Formats: sequence, C-alpha cells, structure tokens
Amino acid sequence: MIFANETAYRFEKLNDQDTLLFSWKPAPGVDPALFRRAISGFARLCKEHRPSRGVIDAQDLDQSSSAFAWLRGSEEDQLESYDAWWAREVLPVYVQAKLDKLAVVTGDPSAPGEIPVPNNTAQFRMGYFHSLQDALSW
Repeated sequence: MIFANETAYRFEKLNDQDTLLFSWKPAPGVDPALFRRAISGFARLCKEHRPSRGVIDAQDLDQSSSAFAWLRGSEEDQLESYDAWWAREVLPVYVQAKLDKLAVVTGDPSAPGEIPVPNNTAQFRMGYFHSLQDALSW
C-alpha cells in the first residue's frame, strides 16, 4: 500500500511484512525544509499505523544537496543541528509509535548495523545498513 509518492520520496507499507518503508528518490536539490517535512511525515505515519519496523532507504538521497550537508553537520546556515532536531522532534514520535526497530539504508558498505538509540527512554532498536535487504533481514 502506498501512502505518499512525492517527487523526492515515497512512503509505503510492504505487503508481506509489518514494515513501513520510506524511500528517497534520486531528486536533485533536496533542501533541509523538505528533508525535515519528509522525516517528520514518516515518523507520524509510523505513529498512525504502528508497524513493528520502520525502514528509511536513503541510498538515493542527493549527496550534493543542502539537506545532505545539514544531515552531516556541514550546512552553513544557522540551522539547529540535525541530531538536536531529530532528538527533539522525531525521536519522541517514534517512541509513541512503539516501533520495535528503525533501520536506515545508507548504501555504505561499512554501515555499522545496530547502534545504541541516542536516548535511553527509547524502547526500539536502531541500525544503519548497507542495503535494503540487510535492513529487512535484521
């Protein structure tokens, strides 16, 4: 089931799993405002539908975009850091969604896999993975 199919991303429920998938599309020039709307929208969708797992496939996110620069902490604007924004605005929504797992697909062969969630009140597991298959197998 597809929930959103925008120019830069798509939200869908995988038919054979209790998983919501957020896929970035190869859209150039994603800015921090669009990035924040998409990330927040996916968290709200997880809260509404309560899947056991959320997966964000970021392999096609434009690495030359200002959104990617902000995510990596190199944006020159005076924006709040991505980590601080995520911890304040997004993490609480994932906690309310009662996720079991949140996986991010990076395409990086050295992606670390499961990591500690950056807040000890979060009761879900989190990880960064090389491929979508790796994330779905976790």
